[in-house]
Amino acid sequence: MRQFVYQIAMMLIGSIASANGLKIDKEYMHSDDHSLRKDTACIQAVEQNITPNFRGLRTLAIRSSHVLDTSSGTIAIYPEVTFSGDYGNAKGSMYCLFGPDKHRITDVAVVFLGLGLGGFEPRGRYHPSKDPSKWKVSSFAHQLAK
Repeated sequence: MRQFVYQIAMMLIGSIASANGLKIDKEYMHSDDHSLRKDTACIQAVEQNITPNFRGLRTLAIRSSHVLDTSSGTIAIYPEVTFSGDYGNAKGSMYCLFGPDKHRITDVAVVFLGLGLGGFEPRGRYHPSKDPSKWKVSSFAHQLAK
């Protein structure tokens, strides 16, 4: 019952605003607790470990989510994500890998189509341009646990 109430609330709200101002629009919902827990953990991990590396990132519009259990862990796949920010927009995907215990996230990653997403802070440290829209990257991953 609690999960049903949560899903209805998420459907009515339609988007989540995080503490750092990032807006997350989700166009899907999960019908089982397992996928819902993995989805929540993955989005939090991306928000904490990936998005701070992109200056001016404002919105993640996520169209779908898939949670797959494997013999060596779990993978959460978000194949249709639009990343919108002050220094450009990009379409791409997000991934979270859960370790063998299937509870702890070990890695998070994003992959962008085309030239990538601008505002990538680590590139800005070495890029000759001071314009963050030119600090593009086509993919980025972060390891949370070894």
